[in-house]
Amino acid sequence: MERGKENEGQTKGENKSLVSSTVLHEDIVNLLDFIERLRNGCVLTSLDIDQIEDLTLELMFVSGFFHLYYSFFSEGCNDKMSCISNEIHDLVQSLLHRHGEDMLVNMNYHDLFENIKSYITYAEPSHVTTTEDRLVELLDAILMYLQYLPKLCSELIFTSMTQYELLQNVFGNLRDFHRLKVNGCVEYETIEYVIPHLQLKAQRVVNFCFTLFYYQLDEFDESDVSRVNSKLANLLVQVIPVELEVMHICCTNLKGSKLKEVGRSSSSS
Repeated sequence: MERGKENEGQTKGENKSLVSSTVLHEDIVNLLDFIERLRNGCVLTSLDIDQIEDLTLELMFVSGFFHLYYSFFSEGCNDKMSCISNEIHDLVQSLLHRHGEDMLVNMNYHDLFENIKSYITYAEPSHVTTTEDRLVELLDAILMYLQYLPKLCSELIFTSMTQYELLQNVFGNLRDFHRLKVNGCVEYETIEYVIPHLQLKAQRVVNFCFTLFYYQLDEFDESDVSRVNSKLANLLVQVIPVELEVMHICCTNLKGSKLKEVGRSSSSS
């Protein structure tokens, strides 16, 4: 059976070859491993190190997107992902094709792009509420992407770097708040009503990261920079009220827990 393909018994017109996000993740990890060997000189090449770094970051983004984010995007996502897939394909071609067919064969990247194309065509976005474990995984991944996106999209966010750093801090606080819940520092009943808001804000931050990356791959101009600034400002307006609510909950409950602990200590003495 061809790797990543299913339902071969169907007729050609009915065949919907499904590729799981895990298969795509493995494909991209293998490609990243090959690129790492290029960077370390294990494979002879005259590729520019900055170009290799750009390709690595782009592949990491796509890997993370398929592995975690697909269920968060609404209609219209497939067109953007097709564009990103084509951009990466063109970049790989421009970087490696002139270095001989052997390198292309070694990378075996054609299977990857066929799998991406199949996944985009047939995967259905899920709108099921995120599980607790996936929310933790998502929050950690978003923080990671917020940290390295400025390296890839510096020209797009240069004029709004202060606001971008504020977004990083705010979202870091939201992640820390959720860690308090996971560690049992605050009762679930106390914060239950905030969790859906936290999930929604996580989705919006993901959408912003995805849009930023999409603009970066396209030939952006000053109008795109202005749109990014506007999207970032709107995102902060949406996220900061949730952070303030979270800070209030943490301050109230942690202070109350501390007072109870002090009271117990006083009674025992």
